[in-house]
Amino acid sequence: VVDPLPARVPLPLAAEAPAEIGSASCTGGRSFDAQAGACVAGGARAVAASAGVHHSLVLLSDGRVCAFGDNSYGQQGRPAASRSGACQAAAAIPGGAVQLASGELHVVALSALGEVYSWGGNSNGQLGRTSSLVSAVPGRVPLRLREG
Repeated sequence: VVDPLPARVPLPLAAEAPAEIGSASCTGGRSFDAQAGACVAGGARAVAASAGVHHSLVLLSDGRVCAFGDNSYGQQGRPAASRSGACQAAAAIPGGAVQLASGELHVVALSALGEVYSWGGNSNGQLGRTSSLVSAVPGRVPLRLREG
């Protein structure tokens, strides 16, 4: 018999001191979210998640994005090519993100302003905005439709 997974998994942000859940006191600028049953950054909570081959991203209720896993192609939205086991803040999306989608080595985000941003690996032009093979910083995708 396999135990079911917990309904919510707390997502600690990197470089923050651990929280004392039992006493409901939090450190590192985090606050206790009773619904999540955990300390969360700035009162934000996870509202969506997306995963690629070796990376994962979490959309927070305040529009920020945090990422963990492999970052060899900038798919975490940070320039350092490294791995992280803790959810670290990705580069900010203007207006905040409202939706995320991950490909094998790239990410696309829809902003609250109705703009699309992409970052990560671009070996087949999947970022839709640059010819560079890697873009670790989110950039706006121009939405120009071509006829034919």
